[in-house]
Amino acid sequence: MYLIDTADTEIVKELVTVFEFRGVTTNPSLIAKENAHFFNRVNALSDAIAPNPVYVQVNAESVEAMMQEVSLFKERLKRSFVLKVPTTREGFKLMRRLKGDTEIAATAVSNFHQGMMSVECGAGTLVVYVQRLIKEGLSPIDLIKSLRDKVDKEGLDVTILAASFDSPPLVESALANGAHMATVKPKILWSLFKHQATEKSVRRFSKLFQETYKKAHTATERE
Repeated sequence: MYLIDTADTEIVKELVTVFEFRGVTTNPSLIAKENAHFFNRVNALSDAIAPNPVYVQVNAESVEAMMQEVSLFKERLKRSFVLKVPTTREGFKLMRRLKGDTEIAATAVSNFHQGMMSVECGAGTLVVYVQRLIKEGLSPIDLIKSLRDKVDKEGLDVTILAASFDSPPLVESALANGAHMATVKPKILWSLFKHQATEKSVRRFSKLFQETYKKAHTATERE
């Protein structure tokens, strides 16, 4: 249900010692921020999250240039990956060419028809950028609902992946309203799985156990 949205290998290694994730999502800006060699970093991320995949995005603007990128990905990446393809005119062309050959995640899906056409062109995953759409004055949660409703009614083998969050409530809203998965930045991920009420309960139970055990142990010694 959850993926890690980062290009920081060490953070991925740390997170996977605690939680279970479905993969790692990257984009060119995330890797650029790490000042890392692209293929070396993606391979390192793949090793860290294996056997689950890394989502890698094409960056060229024309379908021919995109095809060259895909060839490079297949040549230089050690493990299988999911290819993120934008829902643009050239992106749809690429999806059609790769249909049945490469696992495709249609990215930046901004309306219902982009999502449905992506499915027709071969995408198995639809990526909806929640916070980005909100900034554009759009309703990503309504979009997720409509996509999920169609996917379920038609029995389509399609996953809706929500992305781009700036707060835990948005992650919850996306998953509660139809997204199958959410990819989340590490800082928010840590906060999702920690709650003050849980910490208080654990401390209270521990204290009670220690007090009870100590009393029982002392009584036994006196006998």
